[in-house]
Amino acid sequence: MGIMGRKYLVDIPAHLARRTDALIDSGDYESVSAFARAAFENQLLLHASNEETILVDDAPDTGTAPTQESASDDEQAIDSWREALSLSKLNAESVETAEAEPITDGPIWGQFNKLLPIKIGVRGLAVLQSDEGGPVPLEEFRKIVGEQASQVRTHLGRLDDAQGRRRGEKMAAGLPDGSSEKSVRRYRNHFLGSLDSDGDMRGALAEMGFVRLYVDGDGEMASLTDAGLDFAEIASPVLDGKDEPTMTLSEDERKFLIRHMAENIPGEIEGMRQILDWIENGHNTPNKLNKKVATMNEEWSEKMAKTMRTGLLGRMYDLRLVEREWEGIRVTYSSKDQESLIASGEV
Repeated sequence: MGIMGRKYLVDIPAHLARRTDALIDSGDYESVSAFARAAFENQLLLHASNEETILVDDAPDTGTAPTQESASDDEQAIDSWREALSLSKLNAESVETAEAEPITDGPIWGQFNKLLPIKIGVRGLAVLQSDEGGPVPLEEFRKIVGEQASQVRTHLGRLDDAQGRRRGEKMAAGLPDGSSEKSVRRYRNHFLGSLDSDGDMRGALAEMGFVRLYVDGDGEMASLTDAGLDFAEIASPVLDGKDEPTMTLSEDERKFLIRHMAENIPGEIEGMRQILDWIENGHNTPNKLNKKVATMNEEWSEKMAKTMRTGLLGRMYDLRLVEREWEGIRVTYSSKDQESLIASGEV
């Protein structure tokens, strides 16, 4: 006779219930039971792992590069995508922006741990709105840009391999694997965004204040805000560079994002300040920082604090505020150019 499972009746805070419901509504999990099983497995893996060993979500893998046989077709698709999303296709004067609707003071959700996926989202929507003028259907935006992002991932995955980038430092991280429907769906839901059953916005672009998602007579619609359009207009080393990129953000993009966060998502910048201070004071490993990040919000569980720490550090790495130093599979963090950033008023 097989081993019988157990049933648990668990009380959880309302904010965790809302996040769980959003993930189920978006299709990431089939049910509360499926989510709970995944949570149990992840937490048990966390306890079983070595305290200072880097975990999966500290360094998301981008998967293997496409085979040589498929490279030619993939590169042709990438070339067409580059042309479709080039700055020459963006006519800012024809884009009607929507008023921003802040949904968080920050820090933003830890699952949004990379910034290039956000850039691709705003550039893709800007080009679509250049053609339409006004807002575009949300599902059209999600479908088209989700496919484009998967093509970028294929290209950057090859560059990551050629440049010997380690896990967690790969430029393709956070972008969807076009061969996996689940991966593409996660990118569309987590980064491009969606509306939940109450009509509330979800996703990284919304938390950054770069899009407005809403329902009108034409259905669910998406429109850039002024800030989103401004970010879309800045040249990108990945999307617009003539040479192969070695970083995901230009200096202009980096400075724009830091200013935007400071003015509109103050909790994000404050979280980054605290991370830098903790690193400077010797709390420079994943588990040491987990304990410190847990003090930022008394309602965060241990796993939630770990997720938020991962997200903050991932975004800070893209902004070139921190560096990773490796010894085997163990990682420590160091601050990068902190003094000049503080002196310039950016952080």
